[in-house]
Amino acid sequence: MTFDPKMAFVECPKCDSAFHVERLKGASWFCNCCAHEFEGPQSGAETGTTRRNAAPRGKLLAAVAALFVAVNAEAQTTLPLVDLSGVTAAGSFTYDWPDGAGGDLSYGGGALGVSEDGKRLYISCVQDRAGFAVLEIPALGQRAKVLQPCLGPKAADIAKVHPDPSAFRPMLGGILEQNGRITVTGYISYDASGGTTASHWHGASLTSLVGPFGGTVSPGLTAGPMAPIPQEWRAALGGPALTSLYLKSIVSRSSYGFTASVFDPATVTANGFPMTMLVGCRHNDPGCNTYQNDGAGKDNYQGAELSGGFFIAPGTRSLVAIEREASGPACYGYSTNNQALHGTDHPGPDDARWCYSLSDPADKGPKGYPYKLVAKLYDLNDLAAVKAGTKQPWTIRQYATVDLPGSSASEFVQSGAFNPTTGEYYLIRGTGGGVNTVYVYRGFPKSGAVVTPSPAPLDCVGTWGAWTRVANSESACDATGSRTFTESRLFTVSRTPNAGGLACPVSPETRTATEPCTPPVSQVTYTCWVTSAPAGYADGDVRRYIRCDTNGPVASLPNGTTFTVTVPRK
Repeated sequence: MTFDPKMAFVECPKCDSAFHVERLKGASWFCNCCAHEFEGPQSGAETGTTRRNAAPRGKLLAAVAALFVAVNAEAQTTLPLVDLSGVTAAGSFTYDWPDGAGGDLSYGGGALGVSEDGKRLYISCVQDRAGFAVLEIPALGQRAKVLQPCLGPKAADIAKVHPDPSAFRPMLGGILEQNGRITVTGYISYDASGGTTASHWHGASLTSLVGPFGGTVSPGLTAGPMAPIPQEWRAALGGPALTSLYLKSIVSRSSYGFTASVFDPATVTANGFPMTMLVGCRHNDPGCNTYQNDGAGKDNYQGAELSGGFFIAPGTRSLVAIEREASGPACYGYSTNNQALHGTDHPGPDDARWCYSLSDPADKGPKGYPYKLVAKLYDLNDLAAVKAGTKQPWTIRQYATVDLPGSSASEFVQSGAFNPTTGEYYLIRGTGGGVNTVYVYRGFPKSGAVVTPSPAPLDCVGTWGAWTRVANSESACDATGSRTFTESRLFTVSRTPNAGGLACPVSPETRTATEPCTPPVSQVTYTCWVTSAPAGYADGDVRRYIRCDTNGPVASLPNGTTFTVTVPRK
């Protein structure tokens, strides 16, 4: 009986995949996930596995795998957020335009990718529609060598993503090398109708790509940069790679801000390959249309932003999207370097304005000068919640926006790519003919690096002492028989706060208390006179009757009131 992989798992001993393994011949098996070839079972008779008992084994392994996924999904939520405080604009290297085989790299660079070994840079050739060249990544300040000339989809191939072959300007969007195979994306730069139907090619090399094919998410959201998903996040996010397209005309076919969809490059073999959008704000999604709206805040999409690619920071739960962000007022029109013309009518036939900018192209479009380079950070737990069905992709927003060094008000981003083996990010800022520059940023986490989690916040801990009376703090006794006094107490700290924990209270702490008291006797003057003759007592005291007029300040004297009367001595 022949071994049936539908009824039992054949696991790759290198990457543990049991879903991308195929039998070559005899006992030889091949893993499409990591390109590993190995010896495995040849038939059910050889392994003792029959059609009847293979299924329970498959169910058992599936249960174990599900348990692993559940445990792993729980563990990944505790990964730290990325720390970009150590990121620096480290320098740059250059490359020349000839590819050595008659090809041309000038006016390209709109799509970048890094090889799996981190030693080579894929870069789109002339006008981003003449295939990809492969450059050696040199030391800072050096000239990159061309290791492979321009190969892959050309303009006519890319145009097949749209049913109209005359659609405006086919462009290469991105390239991903994963498991020794190549995935390429392409799009139409100005797709006003949103008629694009395909986006991805896939194959063993740039010369053997098959496509283009369209996935289950619109090409207007997926036909650009791609990024691998680290192994620890693949179960929660639903696949090994992310793909994206945003900040492109016409925005209504794409996303108002960052978007990413999960997919498996190995499934790019026909139209309808599976994709799931994990973050993205489409035209009709609630709260998403912030185009040209200054009131929405600069962290929201306004139209003048440019994408520099994205990546998942290794060892963290952060997705990093590099962008040119507009700091100035939103404006749609033609560029001018005369600031006095900003916002005034343009003399052309269309209803447009002059927009002040020192870096944008002269043609009509959204502007927002001055600009800066930023990293917008997304929590992967939010994307995992979308995959799990507990959140919607249009509700996901960045948890932070971080200004990156080495930028200027005239920032103009063209593309970017991340090298997980070195922690370097490569940025193209605008290309022309002749020698061009790749800018290098360092300080991002590397693959395999141990990222120290941020310390958990610790609140202040301590005890309050007893309340004690403050000496000489009593007030005068009032007419109601009450007075106030001050008490204080001290806080003794046993643990100081850390990492943003609650601070210790102010000490000493005081409060006002009250207590009863004897009200003071009022001093009143009366007019009195003697009304009787003296009469003696046995002890020598003299009794006299004295009458006082009390119809003055006080009508009557309380019983028991005592007072002293001074009489003249005879």
